[in-house]
Amino acid sequence: NNKKLILSKMEKLGEKWDGYSASQIKPDLIPFAEVFLKKIFNFIDSMDLKIDLPDIVPVANGNIQFEWDLENKYLEIEILDSRVLQIFKMDKNDNQDKEFIVHRIEETLDSIFWLSKEQ
Repeated sequence: NNKKLILSKMEKLGEKWDGYSASQIKPDLIPFAEVFLKKIFNFIDSMDLKIDLPDIVPVANGNIQFEWDLENKYLEIEILDSRVLQIFKMDKNDNQDKEFIVHRIEETLDSIFWLSKEQ
């Protein structure tokens, strides 16, 4: 799977991987990100949602972020540690955004479902 390959490459990123001062990706986040990715895939599949899997990007502070950038909506979920996820979502039609913290993967699923709803 291409997304798992991305995660394994992130695991190999050293300090200053961005050419500046980025931290190494926190090693304990990789297995959690793999579980998170699997749960997202299963949720999207089981609900027959018409959205793709997210882009997965390293964050300069050593975290991992999942991003969806759709025509009218934007969602990012950053793994801060194995018990804390930060969600940022924005409706591009009215520039309304919301940012909040959750503590369980299951708490992110409402935001992923939100992406699939028609405007």
